[in-house]
Amino acid sequence: MLRPFIYLIFSLFLITPCLQAKRYRHLELVADEIKVDDKRCYPVRIMQDYGEKKHKWTLFCGEFTNVYIVHGYAYPLLVEDYYSGIDTIHVIKVMNRFERHYWEDYHKRLWSECQEWKRQQNFTPSP
Repeated sequence: MLRPFIYLIFSLFLITPCLQAKRYRHLELVADEIKVDDKRCYPVRIMQDYGEKKHKWTLFCGEFTNVYIVHGYAYPLLVEDYYSGIDTIHVIKVMNRFERHYWEDYHKRLWSECQEWKRQQNFTPSP
C-alpha cells in the first residue's frame, strides 16, 4: 500500500518541473523602424525550427526588454515567448556567435529578405 503512494509522490516531483518550464523561441529582428498609428514597429519572424517551415515576417509594435536596438542591424534573438498580440518581448540572449564573414552574409541576407517583404507590403520608410 505504501509503495504506490511513494511512486505517485516521486512521479509528481519529476513531472512538475516539466510543466513549469518556459518555452523559448528564436526570433529574427531587423532594426528598421516602421511607424504604424504613431507606434514604433519592427519587422520580426520566428526563426526556422527543425521540421517546421520558415515563418513569414510580421510587425511587432511593442517593447523589447533586456536588449539595446541599433537602427540598421539585424538581431537573432532568444526570447522568452512570442505569439501574435504580445505587447512586450523579454530577450534572454542576442545570438550573434558568428565568424565575421558569416555574420556579414547573415546580415545581408536577412536585411534583403526583410526589405523585399516591406516592398510587398507597401510600407513607407519612417522619417
